[in-house]
Amino acid sequence: MGDEIKRLFQELPDNDFSSVRLEKALERVKGNDDFRRKNYAKYTVILCGDHNGNEINSEFLSELKRKLRAGHGITCYIGKDFIDKAKGSRQLEIQKAYLGDADIIIFIDGKSPGTLNESNDIREHKSLNSKTIAFFRYSTFKELIEKPDRQDYISEFKYPIPYREKEELDAKIIFGVKHMILYLLNKELNTQKKDNERI
Repeated sequence: MGDEIKRLFQELPDNDFSSVRLEKALERVKGNDDFRRKNYAKYTVILCGDHNGNEINSEFLSELKRKLRAGHGITCYIGKDFIDKAKGSRQLEIQKAYLGDADIIIFIDGKSPGTLNESNDIREHKSLNSKTIAFFRYSTFKELIEKPDRQDYISEFKYPIPYREKEELDAKIIFGVKHMILYLLNKELNTQKKDNERI
């Protein structure tokens, strides 16, 4: 982003004036980047999806978690990690706890019993549904158009996002998580501003 801004300012006719504006613009960009890096970790993301599927599986979820953590500094967990750590405890109770504690839930439609349980919990509880981005695979545009009519439960999710390919899913999840975090940060900052104005 900084290089692109530099190039644009270098093309301006008045070099002295554009140099000053360039420095100010770069300061703002660096400040925004620092702000994002510091605050992406503020919210907890839970990934929910099948662990034994052909494309969506433990390997895919682990790699996605790594990308969100290492690449973007986002606090991210896989739902099954909590269940594995709490062996002997009731799975549904653990599931309710990790879904309830998450700030953002990424749900990838699947067929395994764990994914179906997560889906039921999310759809039945408004507080979980409002913080969930649900992803559904489709093959053709015709199938996509008909999906809400044929699969009632999809329409029960507040934010359903369709995808075709695994790479597209990966990119949409990262985009969705970053967008949701920035939305939550903006909401929090606006609330703080309003609170400060009242004082």
